[in-house]
Amino acid sequence: MQCWFWNIEWASQVYFRAELEHGRLRQGWGYADKLDLRRIRAKIEKAEQLDEEEQSAWSHCQSMLSYIKSDDLVVVKNIPSPDKFTITKIGGAYDYRIEPKVADFGHVLPVLDSRVFSKHAKAVPAPLVNALNRAQSAIIPTYKHHEAVIQLYAVTDEQAINKPEEFADRFRRWRQASLDALKTQLKNDLNPKQAERLIRSLLVRDHPDVLWTAGPKERGADFVVTIDNGYGLATRMAVQVKMYSDLHDDIGGLDQLEEAFREHNVDTGLLISFADRLGPTLAKRLSELKQRYKVEVLYGENLYERLLELLADPAIDPTLGS
Repeated sequence: MQCWFWNIEWASQVYFRAELEHGRLRQGWGYADKLDLRRIRAKIEKAEQLDEEEQSAWSHCQSMLSYIKSDDLVVVKNIPSPDKFTITKIGGAYDYRIEPKVADFGHVLPVLDSRVFSKHAKAVPAPLVNALNRAQSAIIPTYKHHEAVIQLYAVTDEQAINKPEEFADRFRRWRQASLDALKTQLKNDLNPKQAERLIRSLLVRDHPDVLWTAGPKERGADFVVTIDNGYGLATRMAVQVKMYSDLHDDIGGLDQLEEAFREHNVDTGLLISFADRLGPTLAKRLSELKQRYKVEVLYGENLYERLLELLADPAIDPTLGS
């Protein structure tokens, strides 16, 4: 048995949740008949070249066909709500069905015995929740949290998985209060140049090889990060930083990232926004861009949680990039 983290873009949560409740676990990059993973695999086996859309669908979703099996457990992020998650069991083989009214999410796996968990319940391990909250990929193995998922799914005490533990709930409120204070402070005290330096410190903490390219010749990227994957392999990520207070609905940052894919020979793109929410125009552009590239947006609490950890780390040099 394998265990997986599952992520879906926020704009599609209502449809995704309804499908899950009807025993269908769906994923994006499935908006045309040619993107059926079985068709793509047949082309690969015949050594036929894939177009960009086929490559993107295969890159993001191939696990549904090649690796995920019956009885595997899937931890579904932020379903049914941001303070909860669902663990469901795979009940059969991959299929491909596009609903005309949705025109996407054709990749589907049958699931059964879904169970909902509060992120702050007594039986829920905090490291598992932290890993789930940080998971950005559409589908990714749980790796070292494998046993924790299996053990949690076996818990039968409903209060232990749904009722927030008293101290854990207080801890959550303390953390939330700190996040709210940090948001207020940064939104009142941060200018664009300082925002870039702050994000550079965040990037360098996780990936030391960071090239700061911001300026008139940035060619779509404020930063280019080289990520060492081990075994002599590395990937390059373009990063764009945007300052918005509440809602981010401007697509300029995504347009710049698209340019960065062409100009900087990067493998992935990350838009970092100080906004709390993404607007519908941006969400639509993001969905379109994901059909061709590996691109994500880091914003809201996911961003501020990382910044809170950064600011509390005494090893961080605040003069970096001065």
